[in-house]
Amino acid sequence: MQKENIREYTSIKEEIMSIKNCITNYIGYVLGGTGTAVYALSSIGQAPAGYFGIAYTSLVLSVIISFVLLILLYKFNSHNRFVAYCKILSHERYDISEKGKVGQLLSWEITIEKLTYSDLKADLLIDLIRDIHVDDLEEDKLIFLLSDYTGKKPKKDRNRFIKGLKILMLSLIGRKIETQSWRFPPIIVAMFLLLCGGFLGVGLYETTVVVFRLSNIELIDKLILIIVAAFVVMAQIFLWWRFTGKLYALMEGSATVEGFFWRFIPIRAKFLNAYDITPKFLFANERLNVLIQKRETFAEAATKIQQLLKQLEQKKPIATRAEKIDYVNDGTTPSLKRRVVDALQAGGETAIEEFLDNPYVNVGKAIIKSWLKPE
Repeated sequence: MQKENIREYTSIKEEIMSIKNCITNYIGYVLGGTGTAVYALSSIGQAPAGYFGIAYTSLVLSVIISFVLLILLYKFNSHNRFVAYCKILSHERYDISEKGKVGQLLSWEITIEKLTYSDLKADLLIDLIRDIHVDDLEEDKLIFLLSDYTGKKPKKDRNRFIKGLKILMLSLIGRKIETQSWRFPPIIVAMFLLLCGGFLGVGLYETTVVVFRLSNIELIDKLILIIVAAFVVMAQIFLWWRFTGKLYALMEGSATVEGFFWRFIPIRAKFLNAYDITPKFLFANERLNVLIQKRETFAEAATKIQQLLKQLEQKKPIATRAEKIDYVNDGTTPSLKRRVVDALQAGGETAIEEFLDNPYVNVGKAIIKSWLKPE
């Protein structure tokens, strides 16, 4: 590592540890508070006031748990940003022997400011790449890659709710998730889903008891409870739609460590260029070439699969899945199949989904799986 980066690297590593400790504390608070809440709710009597208390308390607790998860997801996002920046600092190399004493080069605040702005203005990072000087990095390929990561709605996050839901379901049933990111967020989101769903379910059940079974309750009190329950349900639907999409972004989308790493490169390079320093990022170009080749292979395969499926739709509109798989397999060259298999083994199945249109995702994945099986 460059000695000019040591101070900032050390500081960022301390922030990472602080975030991990904060996440652990929040989880501990939620679990401890949940145990206390369950004990308190079980102690409430069966009088009408007790049913009201259980209903309101459970509904409110479900909302509180969701908002704690909202904070945790922000922490997970910050963790990935910090780790990506440390990766930048550790991979960075430059020669300043002819420039005299430079001192510590601290750019974290500037980098985050530019990154935030790039989320609003998709062309910002692209414009930076055209204006920077970096050794051993092909700018056109970096522009092509970053086009999937930038803007308010990055291409990398397309259909992120559906994809995030799959990750969440796999976590709930204890299945291993194929990802190059850390596996902690899905476990935590799944745990919070169970806690939130449990309290929400109790709250809604007690609401139905109050509304339909207790005749000595004022109508206005029942209406207020129904309104509160309906508001909580709508809020939970919205929040968990956001949570599921964010989970995918953290695991496979634009908020992964790798996603932040590539977006940090032009910002950091621009900062160093201002000091007349031309950096080099170790292994960046090799990794970039692998990613570009993989994406091109996936795009070619997706185009071919969808083209053949559309042809089959014209010939036989009600073809079975097996017939679709056989038709595409017969129309695809062994060379393309081999390249797709090699790319999948290097990066995971979820990547191919980015290039398939919604109607063809499931059958497309089934076709790809058939290529993975030895003939």
